[in-house]
Amino acid sequence: MLSICKDPEAYGSDALPSLVAHWQAAWAPVQQQQQQQQQQKQQGDEDDDIDGTPQEVLQAGCSVLCAAGAALLPQALAAGGAYHAQFIAVAEQLLQQLTSKDVDVALTSLEFWQDTYVATLQGLPSDARQAALASHTGLLQHLTTSLVVRSHLDPEVANSATADARDLPEDVRMVRRELSSALRDISSLVGPQEMTSYMANIVQAALAQYTQSSALKCVGHVLLSLLGLLPSFWLSSQCELSTER
Repeated sequence: MLSICKDPEAYGSDALPSLVAHWQAAWAPVQQQQQQQQQQKQQGDEDDDIDGTPQEVLQAGCSVLCAAGAALLPQALAAGGAYHAQFIAVAEQLLQQLTSKDVDVALTSLEFWQDTYVATLQGLPSDARQAALASHTGLLQHLTTSLVVRSHLDPEVANSATADARDLPEDVRMVRRELSSALRDISSLVGPQEMTSYMANIVQAALAQYTQSSALKCVGHVLLSLLGLLPSFWLSSQCELSTER
């Protein structure tokens, strides 16, 4: 498969879409299993009979997608057309990996986005970079949203967190540092005005989610939960207090 990533044209235009389709088929049951495991964990079910997720397989699959994306990106930027469509297909999969609960998979995807994708766009000549940014605005917005969502604290971490970030577990702090670094690189690439627009879109999406949900009692719960800024029990308490008044 790595030979396909090195020279996709030699294998025909259907090679990489086929790779992505196979990955989607393999990933769907794994994703369902992870969700089931997460639900059991939240319910305190210690008698989990579900086999563990094959982490090595997930890691290897993500690495192959990263190699495919790295091979396609220069051609997508230079020629567009079919190469651009194939790159977007791979990129959509790598955005899903970025929000994976598996830290190693998420960091492998993050390395591609920061060190390959953003770095490649930053290295383009000025005119070519502006043209690329114009055609990649949607993808950069999606990437920014995925980074923000991935920084959200899991309930078990949020419930024990304080206002001091140093109280977070070291692995959580490490991942959030990497996410923050990637967000800074995107801001440097697109500029503060465009980055502000991306963040405004995230907030608007949170507001839309709030208006469609009757279960949430205050908009702060949605916004701050999405951004992962405060522990969930603080948010719930604040919502209750605001409701009392």
